[in-house]
Amino acid sequence: MMLAVKDLTVSRGHIRVLNGLTFSVSAGEIVAVLGANGAGKSTLVGTLAGLYPPSAGEIIFQNQTLTGRSPEAVVHAGISLVPEHRQLFGGLSVRDNLILGAYHRYRAAKKELPQLLEDVYRLFPALREKQHKPAQTLSGGLQQMLAIGRGLMAAPRLLLLDEPSVGLAPLVVREIMTTLSELRAKGQTIILVEQNARAALRIADRAWVLERGRIALSDTAEKLREDARIQSAYLGRRP
Repeated sequence: MMLAVKDLTVSRGHIRVLNGLTFSVSAGEIVAVLGANGAGKSTLVGTLAGLYPPSAGEIIFQNQTLTGRSPEAVVHAGISLVPEHRQLFGGLSVRDNLILGAYHRYRAAKKELPQLLEDVYRLFPALREKQHKPAQTLSGGLQQMLAIGRGLMAAPRLLLLDEPSVGLAPLVVREIMTTLSELRAKGQTIILVEQNARAALRIADRAWVLERGRIALSDTAEKLREDARIQSAYLGRRP
């Protein structure tokens, strides 16, 4: 088991956002996290990334405790977050944004940088063509690809993605989801927070549905695609 979370409770301000979540993630799978706005999806991946300290519970990643550790420590442990709204450095080039993704390991892995960059460019060939352009000049789809590429530059064992399809055209969403499937085929473990349930369930192995900070449903993606509750709430079908 790569990740084990037990009784995770997180408050932001005076509001309890996560209420005793318990789950596990195996190596090499994509787990989709679905739910309405305010259900706690972004708080969940933010907590796993060290951005929000839990008030209770335990996070075990590859047999080490990460509960309450700093974001820097979490990245060093092998977890990388691709945040919602990308948070790129708009004035810096595509290449420099990517290199910043490997900042925590730069001195130790300086010789690895060319290969890390090449791996990202192979996944997203358009980034190679635009590598010297400022990030702010890219289309929304290319910016999202850059954000994912930057996350991969940390060579993570677990990649967390927060709403990667927001605001993107359907063809771009399909391209990004295809790339995530390719990463999973290479052994990358992914937790995917998505409003686009149809796209997420198409590529995920398993999925959870969060409601008010709790896991209301959990099953294989295939079974959830056929679940009447999911079809009605997220897929636009009537049971």
